[in-house]
Amino acid sequence: MVLTHFQAIIFFAAVVSTAFAFHSRQLPRERAFYAVKSFVLFVGCAVLIGWLMYPISR
Repeated sequence: MVLTHFQAIIFFAAVVSTAFAFHSRQLPRERAFYAVKSFVLFVGCAVLIGWLMYPISR
């Protein structure tokens, strides 16, 4: 199975945000909110860093 960089980021963000949510929150609603929030932040930061590094690669 070969993943693109973006698919790898999505997979990593999903796994890590789920683990963080289960280890840091007690209530299911808090876990779900924290998991979604950290997933969006992981993917958003990765895309932002990618766009900031784009001019350097050219």
